[in-house]
Amino acid sequence: MNFKKEYNLLIAPLIKSSPIIIGLMVVAFLGMRRAITYMTPEYRAVGAIKINNLNYSQATFGIFGEEKNAVPKQSENFLTEVEVFKSRDLIKKTLANLNWELSIFRVGKLRLVEMEEESPFFIGYQDAAPEGYGKLHYFDYLGNDRFRLRKGGEADSTGMEVAFGEVVALPEMSFTIHKREDVLIKKPNCLNPGDRFAFKLNRMEDLANEYAGGKLFVKPVEKDISIVKIYFNHELPEKAEAFVNELMNTYINEGQQSKEMQADSTLAYLDQQLADVSAKLKAAEAALSGYRSGNKVVNLDMEVDATLKELTQLDLRRIDLDMKYAEMERLQTPLFTGRKLDEYSPNFEALQDPIFKETYLKGQAYEAQRKDLLQKYTPNHPAVANVDEKIRESRTFLNETLVSTMGNIRAKQDEVDQNLVQLSSSIKRYPEKERIYVGLERDVALNESMYNHLMRKRTELAIGKNSDLYPHKIIEHAERPNQIVSPNTSLLYGLAGLFALLLGMVIAYLRSFFKDTIQGKDDLEALPVPLLGSIYNKSKKLQQDGFALVSGLLASLDKLPDNCSKHQGKILVATSLLPGEGKSFTATELARAYAAVGKRVLVVDMDVRKPTLHLNFKVQNQLGYCDILEGRVYALNAIQKTQEENLSILTAGRLQSQNHALLFNRRSLDFIHDFRWHFDVVIVDTPPVGVFEDSLPIMSESTANLFVVRKGFTKKRMVSRIANLVSVFHIPNLYIVLNGQSVNSKVPGYKRYIKKYYGATK
Repeated sequence: MNFKKEYNLLIAPLIKSSPIIIGLMVVAFLGMRRAITYMTPEYRAVGAIKINNLNYSQATFGIFGEEKNAVPKQSENFLTEVEVFKSRDLIKKTLANLNWELSIFRVGKLRLVEMEEESPFFIGYQDAAPEGYGKLHYFDYLGNDRFRLRKGGEADSTGMEVAFGEVVALPEMSFTIHKREDVLIKKPNCLNPGDRFAFKLNRMEDLANEYAGGKLFVKPVEKDISIVKIYFNHELPEKAEAFVNELMNTYINEGQQSKEMQADSTLAYLDQQLADVSAKLKAAEAALSGYRSGNKVVNLDMEVDATLKELTQLDLRRIDLDMKYAEMERLQTPLFTGRKLDEYSPNFEALQDPIFKETYLKGQAYEAQRKDLLQKYTPNHPAVANVDEKIRESRTFLNETLVSTMGNIRAKQDEVDQNLVQLSSSIKRYPEKERIYVGLERDVALNESMYNHLMRKRTELAIGKNSDLYPHKIIEHAERPNQIVSPNTSLLYGLAGLFALLLGMVIAYLRSFFKDTIQGKDDLEALPVPLLGSIYNKSKKLQQDGFALVSGLLASLDKLPDNCSKHQGKILVATSLLPGEGKSFTATELARAYAAVGKRVLVVDMDVRKPTLHLNFKVQNQLGYCDILEGRVYALNAIQKTQEENLSILTAGRLQSQNHALLFNRRSLDFIHDFRWHFDVVIVDTPPVGVFEDSLPIMSESTANLFVVRKGFTKKRMVSRIANLVSVFHIPNLYIVLNGQSVNSKVPGYKRYIKKYYGATK
């Protein structure tokens, strides 16, 4: 790897553009600091709650299921409870408990700042009309406990004056401003004349949408641990703390109320059943007692007792199945009628099917999700349609499960009925007296067992209703935050700096690509053309003649192979890719250098569009190269002597016919070849070959073609164009000449030595 090349390619552009990069970063930081002042700061409160989602917490207490060896287990649908915290219904109930319907703001130059505990007054309102909600009411403090209410909005500069305690009647509401002495005592400067305030009545729906959006974030600690973390952002730390704590309390209270509602419903059902069974038991006991007294029955054999016990068990089983079937029918009605799943709380233990329970809870979550989506989208939106499809699939599964379960219960009922018929027929073999007695005892035992079973369940349910052995538990109450979490100033400043740095790097590399110039020989290494030599800049501090500037180039030219005959001179062509790179300067200085060493030199100006050589040698541009081409003068007659010895010039002249095709005429080459018999060196200054291709014919027959590249002027990106030009036109004897090289770049200490020799002064 060429370290210097990589340095020039990657590092040097950044160093050169470092002022731009630093300036961009300063502007970015200042702009971001300004932007942060426009942003509303927010505080974050955090709370944690342990969710009770155990199977034994159902209000039914296993009325419909088996209780032996029942081990409470954590429900697998715990993650569903996370969505409950995000539901708008729970958020609305939380906001109703907090009573945040009215907000008071201090009006600043840039934004509104909400006040709560630090507000120097509070506002009581009544008779609020629907159009009064969501509207800002502005007022200014005038001093002496008086305000000016801007009835026409913020732009109203007149308004009406009101005082503390005075009732203000507006079409949309009536309100009164009350002073808070405790706040004014602590902070007497919080209410000064000229301060502007505003208040607004908030719609609960708007607040719920705002808080359920980006302000509230709920997530479980882990999937297998029923602990939920609640994060809430608000510009007031006291409101952030209050909302998190109230949300957890509201969730607990809602769960308790739901449990109590289920318990009350089941208790009412049990009380009705107990009343019916109690009446039947009393009637059965009375009938048995009357039969014993009338028929003097004392005892029956053991076989009758066994048969009675078996019949009693079957009857209890039949009643249990009837109760389950009745619960299924009660659950099937809302499903078939299309009622929302969250409007009905089934007894999941009646089904004893965990998949059914999980699907039911998922259906409830989908309905809550659909309700949230309808706040943003229309019912035809793809997101709503997708949730509707999930709800339909859930309800279809629930209906199929209910039908299947009811079929199973019906089959069990038929089986129990068959057993009852068989046992009843076996009793018929007893004598009439014994058979009647067995029937009466059966009725008593059946009703007594059913009564005891229902009474025990009612007692358990009543105890469970009034106790909460496994409650939801707040394990981390929210505390008032004192750190601002939004905007994240460190992150924003970092992003601003990174953006400025990236933008500066892009500008640096683009600047390097489009404006960076060739600085030395290393930048020309990619060219398939050898570097012949350099032309040095004149130094104001060093008394140098022109020969010293091109002496190295002159020496390199003399080393080139010379295919000319003994009496013919050399043809040197000076060209460049674009104007301004110093081809005319190179031709001039080379001509003077050759003349200085005693060579007979002719300089030919072929740049007919913009001739400059006659200015360098202070001659007239009257007859020249163009006049020869158009036949107005003989070639040798157009040559002019200069003030310098051994140096002649053929100026460009004027192309009167504007026929530039003459420049490609063979005649133009012939008379230049003729000049070689009269001069030792013929130096031709041509147009830039990257713009005009007039010089290509002469370049194909010259001794050496000097392609001038100017340091600090020629763009680096032009190097590839030079290479393409060479490969396309196959120019022979082409050499690169670096113009504008600094004199002190030859060897270390060059400037010191040259001063010594030339006697230059600082």
